[in-house]
Amino acid sequence: MMAMHPKKQKSAAWKIALTGTLLLAGCASTSETDESTRDDAGNVVEGGDVGVFALQVGDCFDQELGAEVESLSAIPCADDHELEVYAKFDMPDGDFPGDDVVTAAAEEGCLERFSDYVGIEYADSIYFYTFLSPLEDGWNRIDDREIVCLLTTTGSDPNTGTARNSGI
Repeated sequence: MMAMHPKKQKSAAWKIALTGTLLLAGCASTSETDESTRDDAGNVVEGGDVGVFALQVGDCFDQELGAEVESLSAIPCADDHELEVYAKFDMPDGDFPGDDVVTAAAEEGCLERFSDYVGIEYADSIYFYTFLSPLEDGWNRIDDREIVCLLTTTGSDPNTGTARNSGI
């Protein structure tokens, strides 16, 4: 399920409140693979499946996401796409703090990192954000602590090109 976060001071039509989070699945063998072709800068130049633990900031995707995700089909950002990775960070070590704490940390961390990538404050941008976050099983079994922040729009037109430093 996707959790897009509404923006303050936008029209009611833009205030979407979808609940839930996207969750990283816990299978390390497929979650670490990268079947895409990348240039010297690490940009995807030919699409392929990328495991959630192999995602890189700047990766783009055009697919619907389920409640549990092990891999995504990366495509070049120059192609039409729905999602773009804009930040990654880890939760602190320790016991699994619970879904509510993980969700709150993901929301806060992704919001804090938004303007560094896009070049404009979240409330002023055309983009919304969502995220991938660890499941309790992955936290305990494979020490998964990673949050992956994703950009998206709610319009019917897909994104073309990267949102990095776009200022929109």
